[in-house]
Amino acid sequence: MADGDEEWDRLMRAAAEDRAEDYWRDRDVRRVLPELRSSGRLRLRAVPWGLFFHAYGPADDVPRLIEGLRDPDEAAASRSLSELWNAVRHQGGSSAPAALAVPFLLRTAADAGAHGRADVLLLAAEAGHRNHFGRDRRQDLLQVVELPDEMIIDGAGYPVPWVWQAAREALTDDVALLIGLLDDAEPAVRAAAAYALATALEPPPSVEAALRARLDVEEDPAVRISLVLAVTQLAIEGSQAGPAVAWTERLWGDEQNSIDVRFAAALAWLCATPDPPPQRLLELLAEATTPEMEQVMLAVPWPDDIDGHGGLASWLVTFVDGAPDVRAWLAARLSAAPSAATTRSALEAALSLAYEWRSASDGMIDLIASHLTHPVPTVRQAAARYLAAAGEVPESASDRLAEVVEHDDDEVRAWAVLALAHRGDARAVNPLSELFRQPHPPWPAPRHWKELKYQALCLVDRLVSHSDELMPAILYRLTGNRSSGWQRLWHDLLCGLQGGVPMTVVKGRGEVGRASCRGASRRGRRSGVGPGR
Repeated sequence: MADGDEEWDRLMRAAAEDRAEDYWRDRDVRRVLPELRSSGRLRLRAVPWGLFFHAYGPADDVPRLIEGLRDPDEAAASRSLSELWNAVRHQGGSSAPAALAVPFLLRTAADAGAHGRADVLLLAAEAGHRNHFGRDRRQDLLQVVELPDEMIIDGAGYPVPWVWQAAREALTDDVALLIGLLDDAEPAVRAAAAYALATALEPPPSVEAALRARLDVEEDPAVRISLVLAVTQLAIEGSQAGPAVAWTERLWGDEQNSIDVRFAAALAWLCATPDPPPQRLLELLAEATTPEMEQVMLAVPWPDDIDGHGGLASWLVTFVDGAPDVRAWLAARLSAAPSAATTRSALEAALSLAYEWRSASDGMIDLIASHLTHPVPTVRQAAARYLAAAGEVPESASDRLAEVVEHDDDEVRAWAVLALAHRGDARAVNPLSELFRQPHPPWPAPRHWKELKYQALCLVDRLVSHSDELMPAILYRLTGNRSSGWQRLWHDLLCGLQGGVPMTVVKGRGEVGRASCRGASRRGRRSGVGPGR
């Protein structure tokens, strides 16, 4: 066996036996930067990069990438940042070189001539953060690292808590630089500076004082939200959640404050206490959730991916967490918003609730169904699509679906028919046959289907008693064009046919029959909106 393989086996045995710390003792990233600082040698090329690993191997390339951040060519600097981020903060996880890069990233961000300074500063802060895995909930939005009850290692077997500690200590060592960036001319840099200061490990009192002082004069909404979250996070980290609850309650309860400050304070209040949210706070959240606020929140560093969660309304319903009745109320309230984008986002939240909580399922499905005739096309199309994704809907929703199978909106009509078919509703038979015979699909291209929340379902397994009526159209669809938007429907048909319609369809040189149906069935079958809780 090669020496490298033997070394890897030794590392893996150490990790399995919870001895990863012993293995890496001589390469403790927490000692590197302090030793360089104390000896006056904190220079980029003085760091022993080659002793540490990022996602793609030894970190010898990190100095070159950090130097590339100051390239006068904006595109070249952006490429260096992208490559560096992907290597040291790969898929949301920090490796040791991320912590070692912090002081140099901070100095690049402080250079007014550098490109992408806010993103460089964010990378320095993210180095000290746990992987959120795309989840933003009230109990963890302001949680910097994982609780110290278990050892976490990265892909190279390195102890990740060491990385977090080293990165956060490096931020603390440069709080003076970060405090100066709170007055930067770029709002994005000021927001990122607040995020970085909140990440610092046991920072001096001057940090909170600087954040509060900046909040008093700040004019940018995204930065104001960032400052409120930063002050609250520091209080929680410092075991001062009680005062933070009182402070944020005063902020969100004062109608003289700007709506963004009140919104931020409401979010921070939820993070600082496990208490159920008062009705007045929920009303404030609903009032503040607008397309304008969504754009502001996209510039706040804390949320993981508001767009990826379906918009601010959907993100917020997930964030509130806790009892399903509170989240269901908020989803319903937001679905009545004057903005079509907010309504659509709220309906996505309702679908998620229906999947997650059996007790909320029927109510949320009925809420979605009530928007099938919404005057805005994107809203009624989303409502129909989410119902098609929900499996077997309750009878009350099926009646609403039957009312729109003749809708003049082709996409609404098509999704409504699929939703009825999943229920085994006889009212789906004729329009389903018509749908199968259409030359072009009435929904977006396949690349959008994941965004549309539609998953493969067994389409006709509950319509076996109507197989004679449906079979000509089914054969037409299965032997016809399977390109573009018909591809998913083709798989759904095969899955459904596994439910009991005997057939073998020959197309060209291939055969689509029982074997393919079984393969489609293995990809997953859902009748109803999930097991619930």
